[in-house]
Amino acid sequence: MATIPILSKLIDAQQMHREYPDSFEVPSAHTLALIKPGDYVKVCREDERFWCKVLGGSGRYLIAEVENELVMPANAHINVGQRVRFEHRHIYVVMTPPTQH
Repeated sequence: MATIPILSKLIDAQQMHREYPDSFEVPSAHTLALIKPGDYVKVCREDERFWCKVLGGSGRYLIAEVENELVMPANAHINVGQRVRFEHRHIYVVMTPPTQH
């Protein structure tokens, strides 16, 4: 089984919030702790934010699949459907899809 790469150069959303608490909101620690497979999270690399669908976790990392096309040249090697790993601190937004009945 191939190793899932850790995305490098991700912006630390929690650090951004500490530096700019009045203008930069992030999910609470409680919300981050509740992330589960099927949730969508937004991360940022090289000033480009993008969505990933959470598949699970491995240690301190979440494993997710990139959900939208990235357009910045610095991110050209990251593709839709690519599996990646990152830490909770990199998450800007959490979106839980509505449950289906």
